[in-house]
This record gives sequence, C-alpha cells and structure tokens, in this order.
Amino acid sequence: MKKLKQHKDEPRWLAPALWVAAFSLPFIFTLLILGLGHPLFLRKVEEMQIFFPTTDYFNECMLMPGGLLEWASTYLTQFFYQPWLGALIFALVLAAMQALIVKACIVPARWATATGIANAMLTLAPLTLGYVVYTLKSPGLFFTAPLGIASAAALLWACRCANPAWLKIAIAAATALTYPLLGFYAILASGLIAINTLASRQWITAAVAAASGAGVPWVWLYFTDTIVMREHIYTSMLPRFLEGEGSLMTPYIVAFAVVAVLSLMAGHYKENPKRPLFSVVLSLALMLAAYGTVPVCKYKDPNFEFTLRLDRALQDQQWSDAVEAAEEFDGAPTRLNVLLTDIALLRAGQASDRMFAFPISDTPYSTTSAREATAMRDAGARLLYYHFGRVNDAYRWCMESKVEFGQKVEYLKYMAKIALLNGESALAKKYLKALAQTRNYKDWAQRYMAIADDPALLQSDPELAAIAPLMSFGDHLGGDGGNMEAYLLQATNALRGGPPQLVELSIMSGLIQKDLDEIWPKIVLYSNTHDRLPRHMQEAAIMYSVLKGSDAFRQLKIDPQTEQEFSQFIEMVQANQSLPDARKAELFRPRYGHTYWYYYFFINNLKTT
Repeated sequence: MKKLKQHKDEPRWLAPALWVAAFSLPFIFTLLILGLGHPLFLRKVEEMQIFFPTTDYFNECMLMPGGLLEWASTYLTQFFYQPWLGALIFALVLAAMQALIVKACIVPARWATATGIANAMLTLAPLTLGYVVYTLKSPGLFFTAPLGIASAAALLWACRCANPAWLKIAIAAATALTYPLLGFYAILASGLIAINTLASRQWITAAVAAASGAGVPWVWLYFTDTIVMREHIYTSMLPRFLEGEGSLMTPYIVAFAVVAVLSLMAGHYKENPKRPLFSVVLSLALMLAAYGTVPVCKYKDPNFEFTLRLDRALQDQQWSDAVEAAEEFDGAPTRLNVLLTDIALLRAGQASDRMFAFPISDTPYSTTSAREATAMRDAGARLLYYHFGRVNDAYRWCMESKVEFGQKVEYLKYMAKIALLNGESALAKKYLKALAQTRNYKDWAQRYMAIADDPALLQSDPELAAIAPLMSFGDHLGGDGGNMEAYLLQATNALRGGPPQLVELSIMSGLIQKDLDEIWPKIVLYSNTHDRLPRHMQEAAIMYSVLKGSDAFRQLKIDPQTEQEFSQFIEMVQANQSLPDARKAELFRPRYGHTYWYYYFFINNLKTT
C-alpha cells in the first residue's frame, strides 16, 4: 500500500498531533452532544425498539437484507438505557468507523481531521427525527449507518490490499455477496471499490465491482425467501421515512459523499504540497464546521423535550418529577402536553386544585407535514388512554402500532400492565417473559411477574392501583375517528357514578370541555363524599349556580375566599365588558389566569386532535 511521506518543512510533532486531533475531537464532541444534551431522547430511542438474545430473533433479522447489521445495531442500542454509556459506545463506534475510512482511503495526517465530517453527520442524523422516533420502521437507527460504513470501508481496504490483480477482481466481485448481511452497505462497498479503482484506471476491477453491486440484489430478490420489497432492494437498511421527509436523509447523504470523495482521492494526494499547513487548517475547519451544524440543524422543539420528560416521569411513577417538569416549562404547550400535565397532577393528587393554573394552549406539533395530524396519537395514544383508564383502547394502539412499526419495548410494557389490570395473568406472563429476556427489563418483568402470580398484589403497585378504579365500568373499546382528545374526554365526561377517583376524572374531563350541566351533579356527589371540595370544583360550582340564576352552590363546601374572588371577578368583567376579548384576556390573566373562570371565558377555540 502506498504511504505518503512527511513534508520536509513540517515539524516532527505535527503529524502525531494531527492524528490525535482527528480522532479525539469528533469523539469528545459526539459524547458531549449526546450525553449532555439528549439523555431523554436516547432513552426513548432505546424503548422504541427491542433486542432479544435468541436464535429466533437472529433468524428473524436475517430475513431482511442487512439482517446482521440490524441485529448488531439493535444490540448496541440497548445501551442507551444508560444514556452516557450508550453515547460512549456510539462515539467509539464512530471512531472505529473513522479509523477504517482513514486506512481504506490512505488519508494523510494533514487531511485526517476532515474525516470527522462523517462522524458529525452521523451524530446529527438521528437528532433530526423529533416525533418521527415514535413511528420509525428502522430499528437500531443510531448504529446502522456507522457500522455499515465501517463495513464498507473494511471491504474497500481488503480490495486495495489485494495482490495480484486477479485477487483484487475477485474481491470486487465478491463484495456484493455480503448483501444478505449488510444490505445497502454492501452496495456502497461495491460503489466505493468501483470509484477507487476507476480513479486508478483499473477498468476491469471497477466494472466488476459496479456490475456485482447492481446485480446481486436482484439475484437475492428472485432466488431467496427474503421479505424485502422490490422497491427497497437497493435501500435495505437505510432509514425509512415518509414521502416529503427527504430532508431527514441529508446528513446520511453527506456522510456517504464524504466517504466516496475520500475513496476517489485514495492514493492521489500530493506527497509534498507547497502549502502543507493550509491543508491542515482547512481540514480542521471543515470538521469543526460540520460539528457546528449539529446544534444548528438538529431538531429543536421545547414541547418535544417536555413530552419526553413527562413521559419518562410518568413511566417511572415519579409523579412529583412530572409536576416539576410542568412547573418549569416556559412556553405554550401542545394539547398532548396539557393532558399529560393533567395526568401528572391527578397522580400527585393536585389536579382539581391546580390543573387550570398551568398554561393551556394548542401549539401545533413541530414535525413533518406527513406526521403533523398524527403526532399526538403517535406519541401519546398509549400513555393517555392507559392513564385515563381506557386500557382496551391503549391495548388496541399497542397492537396496531406493533403491526405497523414492529415490536418495541414500550408496547410490551403497556400490554403486560393492561393484561394484569384486566385479570389476564397468562397473557401478562407471555409479555413479561419476553421482556425478561432483554438486557434492561429483567427486574421490571420480575416485579410484575409477582403480580401475575398473585393478582392480590396489584394494589402494591401505585400506578396499577391508581388506574384500576378508573376501569369500574368494565370492558369498553371505541374508535376515536382521528380525534383522540375529543373522544377520550367525551367518553370520560359521560360516565356517571363509580369510585371517587373515577368521579374526579370525569369531572376533570367535563371541566376541560366546559360542560357544566353534566358535571354539576358529580360535583354535588363529590362534595357529599369528601371533607373538602377542590379549588376548581368550587370555582365551577359557583359559576354554574350564578349562570343559572341560583345560589345552589351554597349547599356545597365552598371557601368564603373563593366566593369573594368570584364576586370581584364579576365586577371586573362588568367594568371591562366593552373591551375586545383579546384585550380582556390579557387584562385578566395576571389576577385570574390560574382559575377555572379564566379558562371558561377566555381560552376558546382550541384545536384538539
């Protein structure tokens, strides 16, 4: 293999320093970006896939071209359960990929830092997903491209090292035969070999590599039992996005282009450039610029981060952490986050006193146009239905999503808990045994397996104990018709009677829907069965009575201070009735923005989904 000589004017320390910078800087940047900036996202990535250390799972992966790559990628993704550990492993994989690229493409020290561009792009690529992570059909997404490019570089290296010429041609022909293992990345390897040998005028090797890369996928399609679709034979193991989401592929394309250019340049660098330091500075600048695009181009949406934080806290049964997240959120929430905040407050025993003290809005979901209409369902259907006691609806969405997007840890966890709540111990054990095979959920599965063995222990789990009373009306399964929030709130508001927890949830739903006629008898029932009537129920009761021209609220446990505040509210309304609604909303917010009265009169025309 041809080696480049050191320029006579270069200091002896420069080359070692450049090699250290070339590998250490991308490693540190990637580790800090992921470990510090996106721990909740990494946890969600881990939950939205699954890895089983079984022969059946391996064989299932191998039905798709690139199955070995998928198997290895999903194995490594498990380590995102501990975000820092996962980020460390990902950075190490990128470093290994970079080293193979350097060796395969004979990159000199002065240009070595430029190879970090590929690392930067593969760090950026998953961070552009946002809500797409909930419905992605590409398991192991973080690791597939780094492992695939590393494999392609290794094959290019093997071809470059081959001697004599006939062996080089043989390797070029055989490279595409790794297609069952690597999918698209076997084709990439053939392409890199073709580019490299074409630049070196090795015409036969280039032609063989190109023909092999183009033809082998078709042979695989027609003569094996693969499950790959015809339109995906050249793209198997690439991320699968919806129409109109082509921009999400941009970082991958840039990474592939960088490797292709380096393959083209292999063996063709000047040994004694006139300005060696210029190459050094330009190489470093290109790498730093590439990493500079990560914070600029990555997906940035406070509501998505808020959703991840609420989701994590609720799944971990950390109700106070969820409430704290809602208190710290500074912005206009999506409808999903409004409802998740209400759930957090309900679990913390604060909902009927504080739910209208938090911002209430219908901020659009910041995602691709193809997914905007389904973002709430994709991210929140299982969580919302489950915590509202509509467990069969939650199970339905787990099952439908499993069919559409593949098996995932999150689906199995919900399905196991729902089976326990429905008294289906045998079914729960089926899901729990599957989770017990995973690296991260053995203890979780064992904890719930004890409940499956002894259903009387269900009350020992705070989450299951809180949801069980919400299921008091037995089996029910409906259809939300694409408007999940309206369906969920209407169904819950329509319930009458039941345990106190269900009565409170029904009142909460009626308050959100401003259905005072429906919730009035429930407020009376709640007042007669509790020592204290929560703040928002008091506010609704007073307003309902006044609007009806009666003093019915006096039969309830109303704080004199709340009644006085309402009188002052009415006086302020009468004094400002000539103002436009928008101006009145602004004027009343500082004093009454935390009350149900403000929500009832000034929060209107919310777009629910």
